[in-house]
Amino acid sequence: MPGAGRFTRSGPGHPTYQAIEELGRAVRTAFVCDCLADAEMRQKDASTST
Repeated sequence: MPGAGRFTRSGPGHPTYQAIEELGRAVRTAFVCDCLADAEMRQKDASTST
């Protein structure tokens, strides 16, 4: 990602870095919720895990 270095140089305390991290957590949470709510996807995952 071009330009990401300017946010990581300051470390995790940089407000933009913290916002991007929080956005990533929200996106992962939404994905997991979608997976749990979708019965077809749950069945597909269950059939491939055995």
